[in-house]
Amino acid sequence: MLHRNCPLIYVVDDDADDTYVLSVLFEENHKDCTVRFLKDGSDLMIRLTHSLDGRLPDLILLDLHMPILSGKEILQLLACDEQLRSIPVAVMSGSDEESVVKYCFQLGAAAFISKIKSYPQLVQAVDGLMKQCLFSTAD
Repeated sequence: MLHRNCPLIYVVDDDADDTYVLSVLFEENHKDCTVRFLKDGSDLMIRLTHSLDGRLPDLILLDLHMPILSGKEILQLLACDEQLRSIPVAVMSGSDEESVVKYCFQLGAAAFISKIKSYPQLVQAVDGLMKQCLFSTAD
């Protein structure tokens, strides 16, 4: 369920540089969001299964290549759970190969963001994602 006034977003990425860029992006452009940064897929699954925020996130930004549980493995786990599969997941990757993108969508990803983008392109991609995954269902 979307919390209109304060969407909850999980960013799951093991790369400190990427999480820093995303933290700046959200602070500058989406101050109304509560953003949780998680370092890997196991942290995400613990937070989800134990409902550590008291509710499910409205959106997950998920790095594809991580230790312990990869983005692909997380997509598979989310797809197996009726409640968790309803959470929109945007996969982020340094690879934008068509086969990788297609595979992510087959696993249930709602969107794919290439990390290769410049900062302005990344802002535009995240803004579009927010509109697509959060606010299109808020009406």
